[in-house]
Amino acid sequence: METLKSINIPNLGVELEKIGDFLYHEGPLLSLFQDRHNPDNYYFYKWSDSDTTPHRWLVFLVKKENLRRFLFQEVSLKQLIEFNTFAFFIDINDNLEPIQHQIVAIQNIPKSYLPKETSFYKDGKYTELAQSIKNSIILENHNINEVLNTLVAEVNSLKNEQKNFSTLLANLVEGTKPTTLEERERYEILSTPIERRR
Repeated sequence: METLKSINIPNLGVELEKIGDFLYHEGPLLSLFQDRHNPDNYYFYKWSDSDTTPHRWLVFLVKKENLRRFLFQEVSLKQLIEFNTFAFFIDINDNLEPIQHQIVAIQNIPKSYLPKETSFYKDGKYTELAQSIKNSIILENHNINEVLNTLVAEVNSLKNEQKNFSTLLANLVEGTKPTTLEERERYEILSTPIERRR
């Protein structure tokens, strides 16, 4: 395995829960984890190397928005790594027990451990889990857009109502008689003394 320019640490310092595998071939190659105490923070475990017994994994933070950008091919897997200032390496034995944790500056990660520049997400290449998360984001965005469209329509309706009311009020002050039935009804309300409305 490559010699790392790193600092040994006792653990990652975060409590992670595995969501599932994004890439799998005779075993996981890229797995997604979530921070139990900060659910907007995700971590990818990327298989990097092996030397008979230990397997080395590159572990790096992925913000929720950047995960979305990756799934929609806006950024590559390599860029996800480079968004961080540092990453972790974990050496794991055959019993899935970590035997070493290391922290490494991004610029010190060996090139052989990094994905290619063209490491963009592709439907069909990744697991059903990745596609499912992508679909849930699409649905979430669709629902948000529906809510926003409804709010915009309501705001525009209120603006038109305010404009019509202001016009009617100005006509009332000037003594101009309303023409439409709706204007006449509003005119009657505005021109009726408050005491008579009760």
